[in-house]
Amino acid sequence: MDTPKTILLVEDDVFLRDLLAKKVGLEGFDIISASSGADAFSKCGDVVPSLVLLDLLLPDMNGLEVLKRFREDERLKDVPVLILSNIDQEADKIEAKRLGVEGFMVKSDVLPQEIINKIREIFSL
Repeated sequence: MDTPKTILLVEDDVFLRDLLAKKVGLEGFDIISASSGADAFSKCGDVVPSLVLLDLLLPDMNGLEVLKRFREDERLKDVPVLILSNIDQEADKIEAKRLGVEGFMVKSDVLPQEIINKIREIFSL
């Protein structure tokens, strides 16, 4: 990896956010953490991430709403998004796919290394 890729991690669970940030950061990625949808948009004010890891259950808005707003934003519309959620609803998966996500992973079903493997696949590393 020549230039580090910046990953925006949008996760309200502090333990999981810190764990994923550490694991993904150890792989050589720059991590920006956000605890809510509003926080995610504020963090994108200065930087356009290379990838967004997005939870669906956030304290201020549904992750799908965050995704819709990303897709409507000229600066952020082409940023790849990987959904990481414990919600395993088919309707959410269909809507996420319609909005062009790179994947949908159920957090309780995957190990951090599997998430890292998916990130590497998205970046073709």
